[in-house]
Amino acid sequence: MPDGPDGPDDDRTRARLAAVFDRIVPDDGWPAASEAGLFDHLDRLAVDPLTAPAHRRILELVGDLDEQARADHGGGVDEVAASTLDDLLAAMEWSDRDLLVQAAAQAYYGSAFGVGARMIGYRAQPGRGPAAPVVEPVLATTPLGWVASDGYDVVVLGAGAGGGVAASVLA
Repeated sequence: MPDGPDGPDDDRTRARLAAVFDRIVPDDGWPAASEAGLFDHLDRLAVDPLTAPAHRRILELVGDLDEQARADHGGGVDEVAASTLDDLLAAMEWSDRDLLVQAAAQAYYGSAFGVGARMIGYRAQPGRGPAAPVVEPVLATTPLGWVASDGYDVVVLGAGAGGGVAASVLA
């Protein structure tokens, strides 16, 4: 697979990467992996000495998938049917497929400003201007007179992990 020293430098390689990663994270009303920051993520992997080996392995795996698709099905990963690509991915070694899935998940969900964050409604920056006052919500409380009584069977002090479990069992 022809690549520059830091990553894919041609449209064909990008098309192969997009085909594979878009099967892992497809367009389902939210953008597919290739439309949601995949290439920026792969570029970051390529330039970091700690992650460059994983980047090279990703390119190798996609290249191997492409060669297998051509040999067995007469077309590259970006030319075969989706079900054929699914079968090729399913036949991979677990650790190799896991590397591709991890890279897709990191690209999609790893940024506070990315699609994954928007998908769950997360906003990395407040939706107000710097001069706008902070409005603290008024928390609902139950008046003490409604719940207090003269006698108790148990009093749980501290409702941390252990107190919460104890209160649940005792209730």
